[in-house]
Amino acid sequence: MSAGDQRNLSGNDRYKRLFDLTALLCVYLAFLPIWALVWSMIPLLIFLEDRGPAFYRQERLGKHGKPFLMVKFRTMVRDADRKGPLVTAVNDSRLTRVGRYLRLSHLDECPQVLNILRGEMSIVGPRPAPAQDYECDDLGISGFSRRLAALPGITGLAQVRVDAWATQRDKLRYDLLYIRNMGPWLDLKLIAMSVPVVLQGGPRAAGSGQGHSSASDTEAGRPVPESEVPAGPGK
Repeated sequence: MSAGDQRNLSGNDRYKRLFDLTALLCVYLAFLPIWALVWSMIPLLIFLEDRGPAFYRQERLGKHGKPFLMVKFRTMVRDADRKGPLVTAVNDSRLTRVGRYLRLSHLDECPQVLNILRGEMSIVGPRPAPAQDYECDDLGISGFSRRLAALPGITGLAQVRVDAWATQRDKLRYDLLYIRNMGPWLDLKLIAMSVPVVLQGGPRAAGSGQGHSSASDTEAGRPVPESEVPAGPGK
């Protein structure tokens, strides 16, 4: 992606900071008792199970490739990275009992609100990926690094439009479509569309629901039609 393209795409997200802070304030005020329960009970339950830390931090790449530490509730045993691969399997033996429920309900993602407050993430955007995933450009997935033109998000167009087990190549199409069309109305629509996805729970792909590509994945594939973007005012 050229510097000019990056500047043009960056100009589309000037609304993000105000939008994210306003949305978080409204959601937290509206459901304050629930959030108080989440932030008090979940860390306690995690600690009681194995006396380990409540939070887990992993380096991801943010906008323009800037690294940051993404925060989640810990769902695996302590030192899990030393006891197995980075990628998490569906029935991974390293998952704790509390962790299985947190993953099923997506509650393990709640601490990413801290990343949003620090300006490292947005509510809506491409899911943050570790640095090694951006080696996909060298493995044949053309344009994967273009995801870095926008702030990563907790949810996104790919998360509401494709199955959790889709490949990085499939999700990339929707990530790029979102970046081209991002705006406050689209973000509101995607937040609303994400609610039933979260409530339904269900299995998630390895590595925070991203799905993982392989060297056999080639090119970014067919373009996603604009009709896949939720309609906004005037559409």
